[in-house]
Amino acid sequence: MAFLLWIFLFKRQIAPTGPGIIGGDPSDYAQIAKNLLEGKGFTTNVSFAVPLDFYKNINKLTPPWPDVWRDPFLTASIAFMYKIFGIGDFAVIFTSGLYYVLSSFLIFWTTKKLSNLPTAILATLIWITLPGALSSSFRAYKEQPTTFLVLLIILSLTYVSKRKINALLIGLTLGLYYLLKSSLAFPFLISILIYFIFIIKQKKLIFIFFVG
Repeated sequence: MAFLLWIFLFKRQIAPTGPGIIGGDPSDYAQIAKNLLEGKGFTTNVSFAVPLDFYKNINKLTPPWPDVWRDPFLTASIAFMYKIFGIGDFAVIFTSGLYYVLSSFLIFWTTKKLSNLPTAILATLIWITLPGALSSSFRAYKEQPTTFLVLLIILSLTYVSKRKINALLIGLTLGLYYLLKSSLAFPFLISILIYFIFIIKQKKLIFIFFVG
């Protein structure tokens, strides 16, 4: 349902506006992803020291330089979509749309695990129709991949006491989360360790977690 809704809104509202629809920060992620795909590394053609010349007056002959501002996870995701769809706005938009759809599955699965089927359906419907969620699903903002990774960690935590291998998945997912929101990864790490030690009381999982 989330995928069908996303496609419907894309065809009805987004696609008719033509090129140049990603705007702002997503444009910055998009051009770094282009450099990444072309083998130029995690580099940028934009100088934040001259914001008025952000995109229009960039000398295309100027070699790119290392970027120390943007997080690599979203950029790598966009570069991967470039590989599939080619370099363009649709690949950038589809990146967020994909995380939006995947998050709806995780919301349903997690809520059903923790509660019941009616609550899971209601939670999923609220998510897929939430104005902020829909809006960010058509822009390459960090909200959609952040939601996806957080939900993946929460879902894995609900199974970790019975399936030890999930601790490996949690560690791997938190590592990806660090590449997206490094400033919030450490508090998340502490919370997970507290859960392992004091809530489910399985300290052995910590080693598997750190391997991930």
